[in-house]
Amino acid sequence: MAQQINLYLPEFQVKEEKLTPALMGRVLAGFFGFLMLISAYDFFVSMQLNGELEDLQETLVEETRRNADLNQTLALRSENTELADRLSRAEARLDSSRQIAAFLTSTKLGNVTGFSEFFKDISRASMDGLS
Repeated sequence: MAQQINLYLPEFQVKEEKLTPALMGRVLAGFFGFLMLISAYDFFVSMQLNGELEDLQETLVEETRRNADLNQTLALRSENTELADRLSRAEARLDSSRQIAAFLTSTKLGNVTGFSEFFKDISRASMDGLS
């Protein structure tokens, strides 16, 4: 009687190691390659950000200088008393014009015909501080 052995069964197949030195070397090389890519990207980004930082520092120096110039000009203007007096007179005139405009819009005039009747009607109206 001739017995046949099936060599394809799992218990007869040659067992291979899952973790070989060659596989570990390839995984380690891939890991170091990935780390090198990340390091190169980080270096590139840091160089780009350093360039932007230098540009922004130059802009800051320029804006600080302009701000100092403007502050100096403002200090000279605030010391000018004639300009301050003219400004206060203009503000007072504007305030009185606004009061008169508000008075004229709020005054209810009677039936007037003609220009002089209009002034007669306004002359009968009164307002504090307006004569």
